[in-house]
Amino acid sequence: GGFAFAGGVEEEVEASMLEVGDVVRVATGCHVPCDGVVVQGSGSVDESMVTGEGRPVRKEVGSCVLSGTPLSDGLLFVRASRVGGATYISQVARLVESAQASKAPIQHYADRIASIFVPSVVVLSLLTFLAWYCCCLLNIVPFSWTKHEPFVFSFLFANAVLVVACPCALGLATPTAVLVGTGVGARMGVLIKSGAAIELAHKVTTVLFDKTGTLTTGDMAVVGDALFDPSVAPGELYRLACGAEAASRHPIAEALRRHAATLDVTPPPPPPPP
Repeated sequence: GGFAFAGGVEEEVEASMLEVGDVVRVATGCHVPCDGVVVQGSGSVDESMVTGEGRPVRKEVGSCVLSGTPLSDGLLFVRASRVGGATYISQVARLVESAQASKAPIQHYADRIASIFVPSVVVLSLLTFLAWYCCCLLNIVPFSWTKHEPFVFSFLFANAVLVVACPCALGLATPTAVLVGTGVGARMGVLIKSGAAIELAHKVTTVLFDKTGTLTTGDMAVVGDALFDPSVAPGELYRLACGAEAASRHPIAEALRRHAATLDVTPPPPPPPP
């Protein structure tokens, strides 16, 4: 949901109730409920689910935002341009659903085999039943085996043929693999367009990756320091650095503050206003 403005009055509504042209207020930590354009405010939006980049993107008046992306900091007022099923996140969901419903090329081959194999198995099962039933009636089968139940005795053999020879795995294996593969891929941020893409994946010999935010998290961290003045303690260095970067939202500033917190360093208080 979100806070929309109708006639100058703010009210909380479900995302499904938004209409094109509504202005939505998005606070820090909230997800943008629709695709739209920023008409007021500024902030940083985490678009890693769209671009793979871990670093938040700064949004100002006139910037476009996508549904489902969280606001890391700031306050945005967004005019909805696409809502409901027309939003980007809805299109991604439909892509995953269509991929799960699609058939891989090998599935068509399996279906053709099953269309011939299944009737053959049924006929073989009936022939098995008739053969054993005739043997029972002609007393070829020992009486102690049938126990006055030649029909049930023959049916057990016919049923065994169905259980052993029925091509259930042939018809279910590929759809199950496509369903699970596309679902797991979507949860891990990989959108698979069709079952054919999964089938062809084993032929891939080279993969090109974007490093930042894909192979790495994109979050900066302090891994070491080098002091040019040995008389300055590392804790004092980080205390002064955190004081200088106290009002900054830059990723390097945030990395310094996180590292200083692990060292139990308290930054100096902010200077008084002029």
